[in-house]
Amino acid sequence: MTIWIELDLGSHETFFRSTPRLLSLLVEGKRRAADADHHNRAWLAWTTAALGRAKKMPPLKDLVGTKAKAKKPTVMSADQMLTMARMWSAVAGPPTEKDSHE
Repeated sequence: MTIWIELDLGSHETFFRSTPRLLSLLVEGKRRAADADHHNRAWLAWTTAALGRAKKMPPLKDLVGTKAKAKKPTVMSADQMLTMARMWSAVAGPPTEKDSHE
């Protein structure tokens, strides 16, 4: 729970209602966000120092860059979907009486 509080993931009631898997995902997400923030701050510091030494300022568009284009989702064939369904079914196992009541 100490890590939960340190990472400011919410109230203690939320902590005790969370599953271990959810806790793991939340902590991993916070770690990735911290890594991205560190990367961005390092880039900013390096760029600021480099621009201070530059004889000529580069155009802003060269510094900002362009947004990555979103990839089109791949379309699965009927056979591929059936194969994926069978793989999920093999992992999940047959439904139980309890599953049908939820």
